[in-house]
Amino acid sequence: MLYRPESTLGCRMLPVYRRIVIAVILLVGVFLYGTLGHYFLLYPEYSVLHCAFRTIVMLGTINEAFDPRELAQLNTPYFKMFMLSMVIFGTSVILYALSVITAFFVEGELQQLLRHRKMSREISKFTDHFIICGAGETGHYIAEELRAAGRQFVLVEKDHERIERLMEEELPYVEGDASDEEVLDRAGIQRARGLAVALPTDRENLYVTITARQLNPKLRIISKGIEHNVDRKLQAAGATKVVRPNHIGGMRMASELIRPVATTFIDRMLHDPDDPTRIDEICIPEGSSMAGQTLAESRFRQKTGLQVVAVKPADSHRFDYDPKPDTRLVVGTVLVVIGRTNDVAHARSLVEGS
Repeated sequence: MLYRPESTLGCRMLPVYRRIVIAVILLVGVFLYGTLGHYFLLYPEYSVLHCAFRTIVMLGTINEAFDPRELAQLNTPYFKMFMLSMVIFGTSVILYALSVITAFFVEGELQQLLRHRKMSREISKFTDHFIICGAGETGHYIAEELRAAGRQFVLVEKDHERIERLMEEELPYVEGDASDEEVLDRAGIQRARGLAVALPTDRENLYVTITARQLNPKLRIISKGIEHNVDRKLQAAGATKVVRPNHIGGMRMASELIRPVATTFIDRMLHDPDDPTRIDEICIPEGSSMAGQTLAESRFRQKTGLQVVAVKPADSHRFDYDPKPDTRLVVGTVLVVIGRTNDVAHARSLVEGS
């Protein structure tokens, strides 16, 4: 289930609130204008409460009898000018307020606001999720893959047109500048597992990386790089890994030239919606029932249905491809597996169980 979080009381809803606030201010202004106008120009001998009552009667077009002392003032030039201004100003404000209220209900903005608040409460419960900064093409592909893998995520975007698309696709998002600490806080950066920075320029990616690293020193940050010499700067700013789409695209095109069948196999495995098979990783945590066992003793394949294609030992950066049955699964060992996403989720819960 996907949700979108709150954005400063909903940046998307801000124009609605602004119109409502303006309408309320104008109504109050008309009321005060009418009350004070009656008090100072027409009925100085009456109380403010009586003048307020007369203002409401006038704005509500209620047929209320006048006091004989009031009738004497009806034909004065001041009264006529005052009445004319009240009719023009008051009627305009009332019509504007009615249009705002009608739009609020008829255009579905009330329903959107209620749904927005509900989803905001849900997003506050997200833990161990992923944050994607930028909902452009790169960010959208990341979101699609995370959704296919069944992972929780939040998109951070400030462009209103892209926000409209996210709403249509029911993708969770926070509207705002990803370099703003408050925006990242609303996306749950303190509780997040990882962050992907996919903004259009290296300058933006660099600034967001610095901000995110300061907010969560343990966060895994994958940053998009555009220029060929930006990798070192992004890593110095706190990026765990830098991915350059141009480089990846060039490698993919070369693979299509020299190994088309293998490339097609991997592409279909990663993107076929009818067969959600993925390459994924599972780490052996402390307290796991499999910790200390060999691969054969754990009966991992029999219990999960997943094929272990590689093992990364906890104390090494190298991979053991096609691991042997006597491979020891110590705490921190990472299993690279291939299988269906629901089997991966089951295996992860099985491994993490004590």
